[in-house]
Amino acid sequence: MSNIHPDDVSRINDYNTYYSSKDRKGAYKSKSVIDYCIPTPTAFKEDRPDDVAAVETALKLMTQSGPGVYLNDLYLSSTSIFYSMGTAFALCIVYIYLMSIFAEYLAWGLVILTQLGLIAVAGGAFVYRSQLAKEAAADNSTPDAEKQKSLLIMGIIAGLFSMLFACMIFCGYSQLKTAIDVIDAAADFLAKTKRILAVPVLYFFITMIVIAVWMGSMMALLSMGEITA
Repeated sequence: MSNIHPDDVSRINDYNTYYSSKDRKGAYKSKSVIDYCIPTPTAFKEDRPDDVAAVETALKLMTQSGPGVYLNDLYLSSTSIFYSMGTAFALCIVYIYLMSIFAEYLAWGLVILTQLGLIAVAGGAFVYRSQLAKEAAADNSTPDAEKQKSLLIMGIIAGLFSMLFACMIFCGYSQLKTAIDVIDAAADFLAKTKRILAVPVLYFFITMIVIAVWMGSMMALLSMGEITA
């Protein structure tokens, strides 16, 4: 940026005034961003024409290659991202409270629905197979043997799974009840400890800050052009 570090002056305006004379090599007007001197584009082109290409190359590398593409996309869609994050947070709060209230009922309901679904598949396959046979007899036609065979296999497999699932529930009822109680307790814990939702959000912003600092440092190095010892 210049031969003297900006920390050596108290204010960025004093810094710009001090280095505004044309006889000072390396001078350019800038603005302060978190105590870093960022070049003013128009003034930089006038004061440092030899370094404009290096800065433009750094910006191009940041926005058109590697992780810079993703960062630029994040910047362009930042408004949508923030809205999505707010919506997701609200939906998480609603979901947590619903789970706290209905977690146990939902768990048992899923177990019962799974059992009834297997029974329905098995029964439906046998009923449909029987109906096909009746329709063929009424029309004096030959029933589709391949289709009847497929329905028979489906009904047998679904029936076996239904019996197996019922045996598992009966034999492991105590363990199943314990697991559902754990789910219910976890839902209650989340409802009473909602600040846990801030953990992924916090780490997201920390990660973005780290990446931004790294990219800024790389841009600073690239903007120096060729570095010699």
